[in-house]
Amino acid sequence: LYGGFRGGETSLNERSWYENKTILSGDLESNDDENNPASTSDNAYHVVIVMTTEIPAIDGFIISNGNADDGTNGTGSITVNTANINRSYGGGIYLESTNASLTNLIITANSASNGGGLYMGNQSSAILTNLFVVRNAATNGGGLFINSSDPIFTNVTIADNTAADGSEMMIINSSLPVIRNSIIWGSGELVVSSENGSLPSYSYSLVNNNSDNSNGNLSGTVDPIFINEDSYFLSLISPLIDKGNNAYYQIGTPDLT
Repeated sequence: LYGGFRGGETSLNERSWYENKTILSGDLESNDDENNPASTSDNAYHVVIVMTTEIPAIDGFIISNGNADDGTNGTGSITVNTANINRSYGGGIYLESTNASLTNLIITANSASNGGGLYMGNQSSAILTNLFVVRNAATNGGGLFINSSDPIFTNVTIADNTAADGSEMMIINSSLPVIRNSIIWGSGELVVSSENGSLPSYSYSLVNNNSDNSNGNLSGTVDPIFINEDSYFLSLISPLIDKGNNAYYQIGTPDLT
């Protein structure tokens, strides 16, 4: 599934996913008001659901305005392919039992009880590359909620999400995410919350409040210096420029994202 086309392209290489914005939105009535949280009550619970043992690719989209919070305190569900999907998990994207490839995505303005931007569970080993997961909200895991899964993140920015526990990411039940050439930047002490034997692996990354500088990681006190409050690309004076590892980077210069 590919976005980013203007029309007239004859190959995937001709598209520009960031300039030709293709939006998948949960705002079904086009009535969301950022100053009125109640306006999202009629939004889709999940914008994207992936439940397959195959390896689907989702590439080149803005995924926004999902609202996985149905007021049932986590007991409500919908049925997809005979499986029950919790309506309180994964407002933007819900992944379960999949090795999906997610590339060139902006996941923003989604909400949930668990995993505002993205929920991943049940032995998923998704590959996430060139993502911005920003300004999502949840009770647990504002940006992402990873449950019993081992994803690989490369060139990913997770920033300015909000949650009571794990503002940017919550990791539970022996999950072992690999995070490289990436930025995790938020407020509060529990930017990344790990429980139940879960252990993230960082390399050549900046993680807010992370004091481990091994494996090419930067000090968690370094300000990434984004272009401005509306853009999460790095400014020309960012100390993160050229701090990534080329072995993990596929296209362009080795910035962290």
